Amino acid sequence: MRYYPPGMARKVENMWSFNSLTMNEIVTSCNSKRSLWIEGHKGAPRMKQKFKIFLPLFILLAAMVLDAGSQPLPAETAKKKSKERLAVMDLEAKRGTDKELAEALSIIIRDKLHSFGEYQVMSKSDIVAVASREQLQQALGCDDGTSQCLVNFGRAIGTRFMVAGDISKLGSTYTISLRMLDTKSETAGVVNRISERCKCEEDDLIGAAENVAARLVGKPLSFATKMIEIERPIVDENKTLESATIIIESEQTQKQTDEKKLAEESEKQRQALLAEDRRKKEEKQLAAEAEDHTRLALEKKKHDEEAEKLLAVEKQKAETEEQKLVEVVTAKQIAEDRRMEEEPRLAIETENERLRILEEKEKLVEEASKRLAEEKKLAERLAEEKKLTEEADKQRLDSLAGQRLKEGEKLKTSAAAIEVKEKAEAEKSETLASQESSFENKILSLRKESTGLMGDETLKTIIITNNFYEKDINPRGSFKNEFVKQNSEVVLDKKTSLVWQINGSQKEMSFFSSKEYIQDLNNSKFGGYSDWRLPTVEELASLFKKNAGNGLFTDSIFSKKQIKCWSIDDAPGFSHDSNEKRKWITDFKTGSIVKAIWLDKFHSTFYQAAYTANTENFVRAVCTMKEIE
Repeated sequence: MRYYPPGMARKVENMWSFNSLTMNEIVTSCNSKRSLWIEGHKGAPRMKQKFKIFLPLFILLAAMVLDAGSQPLPAETAKKKSKERLAVMDLEAKRGTDKELAEALSIIIRDKLHSFGEYQVMSKSDIVAVASREQLQQALGCDDGTSQCLVNFGRAIGTRFMVAGDISKLGSTYTISLRMLDTKSETAGVVNRISERCKCEEDDLIGAAENVAARLVGKPLSFATKMIEIERPIVDENKTLESATIIIESEQTQKQTDEKKLAEESEKQRQALLAEDRRKKEEKQLAAEAEDHTRLALEKKKHDEEAEKLLAVEKQKAETEEQKLVEVVTAKQIAEDRRMEEEPRLAIETENERLRILEEKEKLVEEASKRLAEEKKLAERLAEEKKLTEEADKQRLDSLAGQRLKEGEKLKTSAAAIEVKEKAEAEKSETLASQESSFENKILSLRKESTGLMGDETLKTIIITNNFYEKDINPRGSFKNEFVKQNSEVVLDKKTSLVWQINGSQKEMSFFSSKEYIQDLNNSKFGGYSDWRLPTVEELASLFKKNAGNGLFTDSIFSKKQIKCWSIDDAPGFSHDSNEKRKWITDFKTGSIVKAIWLDKFHSTFYQAAYTANTENFVRAVCTMKEIE
């Protein structure tokens, strides 16, 4: 491809652009070229004669060409009916160029394509308005090697054609390349590719950009890219070479003037386009800043609302806590006031209770002393009766033996005497055995009801008198029971005529609950009896057995589960509360009798957590022998 200076390139292009020239321009141009050519040859007159012959034929041919070019093609007429969308991407600035130049030339190309009136050209702002941020980033990454990327982008924004290209500079030569892609045909992809080279200054790139845009869509070179020719009259064939030279010089002067005006107008247009692009950038930046400001304002408003909600919640929580604290303090103050009011009354009641207990204790001690004296007298009387009975029996036996001896003497036989003596001895032994058996078969009668407070000395006297085993009081004691099972639930002790539960309660319970347990036994006629009760401490003590061999100090006929059992008898001891009482219990694991704490119904729940020992024990109920119901 030949390279021409800008003025000459436009002149050469004008010579062959018949579609946009008038007949006068064609004739004027041809005459001027003929004059220059004739002036440079020696056989000018002869050549002039030949040129006069061919000039009409050349003019006729040019007219035919113009007439053919003026008729629109059917395909072009159909295209004008419905305009297709055509999106023009910004040129890519490559070697030797910058982005601002590429953007300015992109605007010129868009305007040129729009001027043809055959396409609905989408500007840069139209593309930005339609496409999303992700789609724009995708389009910026498309190049020649990924035409499908531009096709996909064009389909996404709803356009039929996509135009993309680049500009580069090598030395002093600029190269503008464009390619058109069809996004909806069966063979979607590049449908045309055009390049334009210009060895020129930046000002002349405007015409080059318009040329490459026209060539891309198959249009003739535009009027804007040609030098504006002034219509000149048809030169007379007989004019001299001097007049032709004057016309050429005038034409050159006019062309220089027109080129200067065109360059100034192009520069103004470029500056206006650059200013418009800068304005749009600034508007876009201001819109983004306004959007950021609005978003920040909304976030601040949302944050303030959340902060107010949190403050309201914290305030309500603080008020609730304060109200609870006031209620607690008020309750404590009321309780303290009640305590202060009741303290004198409780002190008086405590003192009265203490005096009553002392009086009862003195009475019980006195009664115990009397009972002990009576039991002592009874024991002395029983011992005396036993001694008198033995002496009377001995005297009777001695008298009987004497009589037998006298009878033996009378018989005067030694054999008879021996027989009588042996018989006497046998009768004596039989009498003693009968007396001993009668004493052993005697039933021991034990106290069945509580007599109030039982002191330590009274308990000790009962244990020793009845020869009951107790680890600390009577470790050598040994009371021989005679147990007989009546059924699978109860057992009879023939020595005391008492009927006992074999198992007892299945769990430990308070003394108050033990009464309910006894009531349930009577209601259900447990074991065939309905007079079950809590045993006295001496009744429980009769169950102690040393060396029972089953790990407990009681007969193996009983269950091993009931280790500590309640008695009905009260036990003495210090009390810091008038509602607290103590009872005697038996511990069959240690073989001892100890004291346990019990509370009445009202205080059993309130004070239960304050005591950790002996507040709950098992129950082994007892009743008196009789026929089973």
